[in-house]
Amino acid sequence: MCLIFLSSPGQVIAEWNVCLQGNPGNYTNREGHMPAFDIWDEKSVLEEFGGFEDLLVETCDLFVGLYGEHLNALSAMVEEQDLEGVCDEAHTIKGMVGYFNRGVVHRAAKKIEDKSFTTIYADNPIELKEDAENLRNLVEKLVAHIRAFRQRYKLVQ
Repeated sequence: MCLIFLSSPGQVIAEWNVCLQGNPGNYTNREGHMPAFDIWDEKSVLEEFGGFEDLLVETCDLFVGLYGEHLNALSAMVEEQDLEGVCDEAHTIKGMVGYFNRGVVHRAAKKIEDKSFTTIYADNPIELKEDAENLRNLVEKLVAHIRAFRQRYKLVQ
């Protein structure tokens, strides 16, 4: 599994080759089940990172540093009805949050990606503002959990 973070569409700023314990291709854990947590489950996320706290912390730091840029780009593309851009940006966000959450946050990004993809060549515009706002709220909740984890990690070291 390769962890990749993009600072803007197509610009790779960090990449690691790591073996995750789960199976990210179908969004299940080792036992083949979807993780049961809604936003953040530290134990499950750490397990997905093979117990490598330092790697999780570094990935958290990258995500927290980049998520706002991607959410803002998504919102702008939704406003402009740039469905190809929306699809690409939603896909990027889905991948980013997938390292921490394969539940409700991941599904919200996938919903936007799927909606935009299926209507790229349709003649009638679709409404994605509510979906984008819902995704923003969910990602903000995820980021709050990640920041709390980061703060605890600093205190432990």
